[in-house]
Amino acid sequence: MVYERILDAIVRLELSPGERLIEGRLASQLGVSRVPVREALRQLEREQLVVVHPRRGAAVASLTARDATEVYTLRITLEALAARLAAENASREQIRAMAAVLQQQTALLTTNPDEFYAAGAQFHAEIVTASGNEKLAVLLKVIGHHVARLRVVQSRFTSDEIMKRSLAEHLAIQKAIARRAARRAEILMFSHVADSRARIVTMLESEGSVVASDLSGDSDEKEIVAVS
Repeated sequence: MVYERILDAIVRLELSPGERLIEGRLASQLGVSRVPVREALRQLEREQLVVVHPRRGAAVASLTARDATEVYTLRITLEALAARLAAENASREQIRAMAAVLQQQTALLTTNPDEFYAAGAQFHAEIVTASGNEKLAVLLKVIGHHVARLRVVQSRFTSDEIMKRSLAEHLAIQKAIARRAARRAEILMFSHVADSRARIVTMLESEGSVVASDLSGDSDEKEIVAVS
């Protein structure tokens, strides 16, 4: 669908923060009329991933330190709760699934930052599922695309030390969940996401212009990569 393809390009930063979104060009790239593109952009505007400026048209929403602070402040509270509930409610199969994802993430530690962080996202998703709270999952889905976009930025400017620390924190959280140590799982997740917030906010404050330059490229020639 048109919405999913544009969304994926925004989340993957194939469409850069601040980049103009011209309906005709997008329609041509996607092989559709302007109508579904216009509808997709309106939906993305409601989700605050696209902004529409009078007389200038649509553009990809910016990525600022304030954006990261707002998104991660919500994420800290919701995911800490998810970890506590997972420790209370997760089945043995779900706990094994978390461990399996962390095995994959361990194997990616020194090979591919993008895939390493994708595995990390899957670990967090497993915890949310294991919490057994569908309403909590819905709330996290609302900010999920914003989190994913920030995670891509982080993967572009990470280091071996940061990835090792992130993996160690994941392993500690999984261990607490497996031991049904609900309060410890909650505290560890709170600290883990808070640390991520601090890193990405600092990154955007100190290197925001570098991030924007690194991710922009030539917008006149840029094309959306098709998603199967």
